[in-house]
Amino acid sequence: LSNYVSGVDLSKKLENYAIKEIFDAVVVSGDVGFQKPDPNIFKILFNKLSVKPEEVIFIDDAKMSLSTASLVGYYPILYTNNFDLENELKDLF
Repeated sequence: LSNYVSGVDLSKKLENYAIKEIFDAVVVSGDVGFQKPDPNIFKILFNKLSVKPEEVIFIDDAKMSLSTASLVGYYPILYTNNFDLENELKDLF
């Protein structure tokens, strides 16, 4: 899930670098017309992944992108560094 809105197509870039296939789904704001934290972009992602919001842990490095977590229903984690992320994920399980 990316807030990529540049004139260059991110999906095409991912294909050109042969890394798009490592993702289960790709949702780019420039392609769908919504940006994080708009709940609609998360709904599009969850539909593509066939998951319920409450099944999702969403990690982002921008606090604003996580601001609609309680409204949408996913579990937000603000990324600050690998060590803290690892510990927070361990605490969940």
